Amino acid sequence: MLRRIWLPFVAIVVLTQSVTSDTYPEWKARVFSAEEQADSIVSGENASPAGDGIPNLLKYALGLDPHAFSGQGLPTVSVRNGIYGSGSGETFLTLNWRVSSENTPTDLYYIPELATDPGGRIWSRGHAFMVGPALSFADVPGAPLLYTVQSALPVGSSTSGLMRLRICEGEILPDDWQIANFGQTGVDPAGDADGDGISNFQEFLRGTDANDYYNGVLPRIEIVSGDHQNSAPLSFLPAPLVIRLTIGGTPLPNAPVQFSVPAGNGLFAFSSASTALEGTLNMRTDAAGMAAP
Repeated sequence: MLRRIWLPFVAIVVLTQSVTSDTYPEWKARVFSAEEQADSIVSGENASPAGDGIPNLLKYALGLDPHAFSGQGLPTVSVRNGIYGSGSGETFLTLNWRVSSENTPTDLYYIPELATDPGGRIWSRGHAFMVGPALSFADVPGAPLLYTVQSALPVGSSTSGLMRLRICEGEILPDDWQIANFGQTGVDPAGDADGDGISNFQEFLRGTDANDYYNGVLPRIEIVSGDHQNSAPLSFLPAPLVIRLTIGGTPLPNAPVQFSVPAGNGLFAFSSASTALEGTLNMRTDAAGMAAP
């Protein structure tokens, strides 16, 4: 019997139905002889000892035999009517791939990607563009795990799309993503360019903007205190202006805030003891999502 379960979407990292976990060195030691392991032309990650052009790393990822010609077992793309066959009248691209259920890789990230531009130059990922994944598995010992992800955007006579499965070994940032987001390579995957508490690598997996704390979502700005005050010219207000930033009721810690005076001669300072007065003041919220110039 074939069973299906639904998984939260970001990227597939650890597959819970496996019997044992695996890494590339462990797989290499298991499927290659001692002589083959010593020869990188045979057992190296980019080698293809079967001569089918499929590197060992991909065969490891998909549970394929590195010594056998693998015309079958590669990821496939198809078109379905409706989301997971719901019959909505619209068609959606579907990406399918398989993973070993007995020795599941735990050092790889399986990342479905979608391109809707004609040239396939802009690849997107994350829940804004994908639905799923669904995991199917048969109650048969050794049967592979089957993953299915669908595009959240329909395709038709006036629209087109491409899907692919990107496989990353460890937390690495692809060069094309680094250049598109930072204009250079060498970006730290563990870094947090926008200060939102999400690493650059997690931003890549989620398909969010690594340079935008708010990821295009407008926060709610609430004046907590300090509104409707008056003071004498050239003096500070009696109390600071305190604001709170939230999204969906959740406070936003370390969020970037800019205070400015659109008209008039008002100035800001970080404290009433400061002699540095500015017409525009940039700061970050505290742990409770509040900021006060």
